[in-house]
Amino acid sequence: MFKFITKATCLITMAIGLTCQAESIELFNGSITDANGALASLTPVDTTFSGSFDYTEETEVATYANVILAGFCFNTTANGAPPATSDCPGDKSAVPFLADGQNDYDPEPLAIGTNFLQVDSDIDLTYGGLVKLLAYSPSFNVNILIDIELFENGNATLTADAGFLGSTSGVFTWTPKPPPVIVPVPASIWLFITALAGLFSLRKMK
Repeated sequence: MFKFITKATCLITMAIGLTCQAESIELFNGSITDANGALASLTPVDTTFSGSFDYTEETEVATYANVILAGFCFNTTANGAPPATSDCPGDKSAVPFLADGQNDYDPEPLAIGTNFLQVDSDIDLTYGGLVKLLAYSPSFNVNILIDIELFENGNATLTADAGFLGSTSGVFTWTPKPPPVIVPVPASIWLFITALAGLFSLRKMK
């Protein structure tokens, strides 16, 4: 119910020309726990990773992501732009995320506000969920399927499938939002409402 109310509030906000507030999900203490194929040498076990992605819960849209893993920088703003103009450090190879529903890399820059969450993503910033992203490696000309699963206790997992290059997986932590506080209606207010309803009924009977 709370999520429905906040989503409705956001839609009203958008209707008057304003934007809903995106929240940043930080990836803490990221570490690769398993890798095979070529990724076993590119991102070996114990390789650290970190980053974040912006998610607007009310509209269920991820509009920005930037994750550093070994020599690679997975980034939304790298699409259609050389690494020097994206948010990637100069010594990292930019790996652009593809827009939702986009299966092939298009060198054209993506519009601001593009949704990068792929189909079947389902996130709740309090209870966790599944984040599905698709990236493209210009270095190897291959798409990389990335699944990030967030858990309510603050733990999380990451898996990446790069086809013939192999796959890799790791763990990290994140900070869930505290659950919404539902303020109970005092008993005295319920009694008052009941009394009013009773008076209204008596008047109708008269």
